[in-house]
Amino acid sequence: MIGHRADAVFAAKLSDELRKIAAFAASMPVTAPRPTIPATVKPNRLAVGRLVELVAFELGLTVADLIGPCRVARLCRGRAAVCWLARVTTNRSLREIGRALGGRDHSTIAHALRHAKLLRAEDPAFHAVTSKLLCAVAELVE
Repeated sequence: MIGHRADAVFAAKLSDELRKIAAFAASMPVTAPRPTIPATVKPNRLAVGRLVELVAFELGLTVADLIGPCRVARLCRGRAAVCWLARVTTNRSLREIGRALGGRDHSTIAHALRHAKLLRAEDPAFHAVTSKLLCAVAELVE
């Protein structure tokens, strides 16, 4: 009998602790946080055109490649990197980012942002390059 009572008390305490954990977890945000931007980045001082140059250099492309009409995969990945970097590090609108990328429409930039987020989640090489670029931007603005 005593063992049964101890098990019941333990189960009640465990259940209470699980309720507390569940309540705490319910108060946490469900969405993933935005990537951490170093405190040194000043969003209003950074031009998207400078980001285009930085990404082009890092990926071994030319600025003309990134702002041109060609839709080769490596160029689209480069444009996606520019879009992600511009959105994370600046307060620029999709329209302004599109203007810097050869006059592209805001919906094209929105698509590139979705693509960049997917690539960052699934492609370690793309994630590494964009993270490296983010650190380079922080050094650039200092």
